[in-house]
Amino acid sequence: MIFSRWAATLAATALASTAIAAPALAAAAPLTVANLQNATITVPPMAASGCPHGALKFSKGYYRVPHSATSLHLQQAVAFNADTDKPLETGLLISCDFGEAGPAEVIAVDRGAGGSVQTLGWVAGPDRNIREVWEMKAAKGGDLLLKTGDYLQTSARDHVAQQQWRGYGYRKAGGFQQVSGPTAFPTRHSATDLKVKTSAPHFGKRGNGSITITVANKGSKEAYGSWLHFETLGGITVTGALQKGCFREPKLRGYACEGIRLQPGKKLVYTVALHRAKPGTLLADVTLLPNHDDLKPKNNAVRVTVT
Repeated sequence: MIFSRWAATLAATALASTAIAAPALAAAAPLTVANLQNATITVPPMAASGCPHGALKFSKGYYRVPHSATSLHLQQAVAFNADTDKPLETGLLISCDFGEAGPAEVIAVDRGAGGSVQTLGWVAGPDRNIREVWEMKAAKGGDLLLKTGDYLQTSARDHVAQQQWRGYGYRKAGGFQQVSGPTAFPTRHSATDLKVKTSAPHFGKRGNGSITITVANKGSKEAYGSWLHFETLGGITVTGALQKGCFREPKLRGYACEGIRLQPGKKLVYTVALHRAKPGTLLADVTLLPNHDDLKPKNNAVRVTVT
């Protein structure tokens, strides 16, 4: 329940209450993903750009943006005692997906008037030193424990993130905030040299063709967890199926290939089918895992002009 001592903080957020879809919840029942999966929930703006927010109607645990691969997914609900009374409030872990698994954030919700769901505020999510939240559990004293990471893993095969359990709770001075656990991940520097290059694009009479994008590790150490991003501008478009590990990335207005792991001296070659309606440009760049240094950042990107 929300008490008067919360009033000033919650009023400042101006987050509205929205009704739960039938059937109505019993007053004493805990909020769970099962009974929130068809609710309308006011989602605060998320740290990841392009994620929907506002009063959103979920269906079977998802809110899907029309005509887009972007969606919100209710991952987990955990009861916790934010204001030290009963009944309990609920921490809700929501992921924002862009065709592939995306970053997750935690908000706090409670029952409002007339069987509604009231959003109390944003608890935690990607910030200066957190890139992901994977899991929640209740902590002694009523707070929430969040399993956080320093790297966004988009698949189960990508095991490169450091993990920490951190405690979060509501405090009269400052609202929801971290209250226990480590506040930073250990720095792990690893110098390498990734290089991106492309072949000359070839097109047939009908404008159909292809280009190869090569990512090579020119350094002396393994490069892992890196991303290749590429996009087309002007009259050039990507056609056909993408190679395994690559997908359309609306957030970046292009395409991404995830989880690149390369031993020194090794390379990966991606073949991309293209169509040329008129002159255009292809841009490609590789992004290293956070806290990894590239010895020659100028060769991390390439620009190809198609006439």
